[in-house]
Amino acid sequence: MVAALDEIDKVILLELGIYCRISFQALANKLGLTVNAVKKRYTKLRGSGIIRSFNVYPSLAMVEAESLVGLVFTKSPPRSDVLLDTIGAHPMVDSGSYLADGSVLVFADYVGSQELAEFSQFLRSLEGVTHIELHPLICEKGCKRDLSHSELKVLRCLRDNARMPISEIAQQTKMSPKRIRKTIQQLFGETGSAQEIFVHKQSIGDHRTKQACMHSRIHWDLNAADGTAFVIRIDWDEKTTTLHDVVEWVRTQHPIAFWFAFASAIEPVIFSIFLVEHMRDAEPITNSIQEAPFVNSVEAIFSYPAKRFPNLRDDYLNELFKELDT
Repeated sequence: MVAALDEIDKVILLELGIYCRISFQALANKLGLTVNAVKKRYTKLRGSGIIRSFNVYPSLAMVEAESLVGLVFTKSPPRSDVLLDTIGAHPMVDSGSYLADGSVLVFADYVGSQELAEFSQFLRSLEGVTHIELHPLICEKGCKRDLSHSELKVLRCLRDNARMPISEIAQQTKMSPKRIRKTIQQLFGETGSAQEIFVHKQSIGDHRTKQACMHSRIHWDLNAADGTAFVIRIDWDEKTTTLHDVVEWVRTQHPIAFWFAFASAIEPVIFSIFLVEHMRDAEPITNSIQEAPFVNSVEAIFSYPAKRFPNLRDDYLNELFKELDT
């Protein structure tokens, strides 16, 4: 364990979550720090295991998919990872984690209502599962377009190391640094035309662009810090307020503990991620949110570290990269 994350660490992590190739200089400018100070913070976050890795993945538009978060409830806590691994073996599943009560929190991508129905049936059929709850998410889908041979070459370099230096990409692709920078900009979109959106596994306020056909992703483990990460499920009254206002209220009331949120596309439900120093700190946060006049109910959900699985976006990239070898 390392010391609890402070506001500077939080900004660094969230900025990397928005675009993991952001430079140390850009981070330093945002934080009013020196580049060396930011590098030291970054190195500590990586060395502690809070930052696990960086990779890239296609936008939802590229795979013509939607994202969802699901809760899989069980009769009793599983005694091993069998249930989680069984769920993770499904080609739609991106990641999952056990919750303190033995149920499973799962993130997945699906293509069309038929796949959603089949996935729902698959989860209900698993031994020990009593019932499930699936929430398609409000997400920016990005754009869909064909990729050039040079874009595929750069993309393959970035797939498992999205922060790979330009010089190293140049060595592997035999492309000029200038061309590589332009290619990366084309893949990830123009940062100047961003808008506030809700994105799977990223911060509300995540600034992705509609032009982006690829996204960068940071894999982190907030529980590797000396603190406790947990989820608060918020069922809110859509007759009295808006989704944006609910999130902004939560962010304003708990600016240190609140990190980001996922919003259901079919129900007035938000899954908000918080990080606190002690588990006991979760109760006053949960109680304060419950007291808001526009909140119908809240539930604190504690989970173990998430496990990532190959899914349809990985399969899509595998098929793209076959073109480079033919």
